[in-house]
Amino acid sequence: MKEKWNKFIYYIRSMRIQVFTVVLLAGVLPVLVFSNIITRAYNNRAISQKTDEMQSYGNVISNLVISTGYLSGRNSDEVEQEAQEVANISQGRVIIVDKNLRIIKDTYGLEEGKLVISTEIVQCFQGKASQFENEIGDYIQLTMPVTDPSTESVVG
Repeated sequence: MKEKWNKFIYYIRSMRIQVFTVVLLAGVLPVLVFSNIITRAYNNRAISQKTDEMQSYGNVISNLVISTGYLSGRNSDEVEQEAQEVANISQGRVIIVDKNLRIIKDTYGLEEGKLVISTEIVQCFQGKASQFENEIGDYIQLTMPVTDPSTESVVG
C-alpha cells in the first residue's frame, strides 16, 4: 500500500500534472467568476427594466383614473380594461385604492370593497412611491400615488 501511495505522490509531483493544473485553474476560474458577475448584472438590469415598465403602466392607469373620475364612483371601462391588460402583461395584480383605503378595483376580483392597510399604502398616500422586490427577483411590488394635478393631492 505504501508503494502505491509513493507512486501516486511521485505522479502528482511531476511537471506535467503541475502545469496541467495551473493551466486548468488559470482558464476555468476567470470564466466562472466573470460568468457569475455577468449573470448578476443581467438579472439586476432585467429587474430594473421591468420595474420601469411597470411604473410607466402605473402612470397611464393613474392618468386614466384621474381623467375619468373613476375614484369618485364613475364606472370606466377604459380603466378596468387597462388595469386588466397590465395585470395580464405583468402576470400580476393591479389594485386601485381610494383615499378611504377601500379597494375600488382588484384585477383578481377577490378584495374589492375591502379595506387595505399596509405601511406601503399609508406612505403612498403621503406621496411616497415605493417598490419592493424579493431576494430571488421573481416578485416586485410597486405602490404609486394617484395624484390630482389640479390640487396636487393624493386621491388614490
